[in-house]
Amino acid sequence: MIKLLSPEVILSFKNRVDKSSKELDQLFESINSSFISSTNKNEKYKNIKFINHFKKSTNKWKKSIEDKGSVKLLVKNNVNKLSDNNFDKISEELIFNLKINNYESLIILANELFNSVIMHPVYINNYINLIKKIYYVTSDHWNYDGKSLIDLLIIMSQIKYFMDYRKLDEIEDSLDNTFTETVQFIELDGLDEKELKIVNKSMKISNIKFIVQMYLNKFLDSTIMDNIIVELINLETTHSIEALIEILNMCENNDKIINKNFTKLEKLKSSKEFDFRLNFIYGEALCKYDNKKSNSVKVKKLSPKQPVKKEDLFMIGCENIIEEYIMIEEFEEVYEYLKDSQDNYHDLCKFSDVLIRSILCSKEIDYTKLKSLVKQLMGKKILKPSNWKKGFNNNIKNFEDIMLDYPKANKNLSKFITYSKKSNIIKEDYINELITKYEVSL
Repeated sequence: MIKLLSPEVILSFKNRVDKSSKELDQLFESINSSFISSTNKNEKYKNIKFINHFKKSTNKWKKSIEDKGSVKLLVKNNVNKLSDNNFDKISEELIFNLKINNYESLIILANELFNSVIMHPVYINNYINLIKKIYYVTSDHWNYDGKSLIDLLIIMSQIKYFMDYRKLDEIEDSLDNTFTETVQFIELDGLDEKELKIVNKSMKISNIKFIVQMYLNKFLDSTIMDNIIVELINLETTHSIEALIEILNMCENNDKIINKNFTKLEKLKSSKEFDFRLNFIYGEALCKYDNKKSNSVKVKKLSPKQPVKKEDLFMIGCENIIEEYIMIEEFEEVYEYLKDSQDNYHDLCKFSDVLIRSILCSKEIDYTKLKSLVKQLMGKKILKPSNWKKGFNNNIKNFEDIMLDYPKANKNLSKFITYSKKSNIIKEDYINELITKYEVSL
């Protein structure tokens, strides 16, 4: 019989060794990595590796097992369990038990938190709250070489940004040796080319979300955010416009940096470099910053600083999670997003509304993915026929406008109604009504 040892037991073995060596240190790291891979919540990341992208310096190996092992394990084991319900318990566990006693251990802490954000963006709000709490409680004493936890996280997001949109060697010379020797970024192994492309794209977007969160929480200077937006506009690539969509969706409609660059952002809508789906989503994200619409709001005597309605925020969240599903096809993340709306008829109808609009405006490859999402939602009995009917009704009202922007919407409507009839998504009498009204051929 094989006896399974917990990581804590394995790690405690180090106390019996008088002198650590490079080989022993690597052995513990190997055991730790194997444990993490075998217990990761997301099966898609089972072949994950953490590697150092920087050129190795001539400095001797100096990482202690204490820093390399216990800090990593404590952060991973707690962050993987983090939820709204146990937030206080987990955050206090980390604050009181982490042994952050030097610059290197602080880098390891920041690195683990940053990689968690990149791997699991659906939990980003929990991670941001955790980072803020740790930082505010410990900032007075967890500060080494003039750098705090927040400073290191911003540097890591900057490195990831350069890896994604520029070149890593542009920033390498500005980093100190201890940092470059210690920090490790995610690399995926064992995935085919298509899977690798999808997951890498997801991690790019995750980093953009993190950068925006740092900006919104006033940890990132507005000048840096301004430079990022201008650079993304000038790049004019699929990846850069996807990043801009995330930024537009996350910022407030009175954001000074967005409004400063609004003319450039609006001009990007007319670019012929992108397909309809991307232009449509980008246009939707840009809508809330439209100055003309802002003026019309003033005419109606509404306060220009009127907060975004809760239902509008939920709709934006629906658009984001569906777009994320198209990229990485992780149903668990959609399920997690809808978990608190299981008994909320209004929210489920809103989600159905956004999902059906995405289906009508989708390309063939995305249509197939979204149909798979529908199948899973029905299989889990998350959406009911009444939710689908409400979603259809809302889209039908605007169908002529949708058709003007996307002529293939009629074809997608026909296919989806056919699928709805076969799958009993909505009642047959309503399907017959749609068929008659829109002359749909099944």
